[in-house]
Amino acid sequence: ERAKGSTFYGFSGSPKALDEDETELLDKLEMVSKTQ
Repeated sequence: ERAKGSTFYGFSGSPKALDEDETELLDKLEMVSKTQ
């Protein structure tokens, strides 16, 4: 999974940070969908 992520986010040079941002966005989307 790590290799996959680094390949997908290879252009950024910071896959970890992008993974955290993506997780945050997914959490927010889940909260919104639960609220509605």
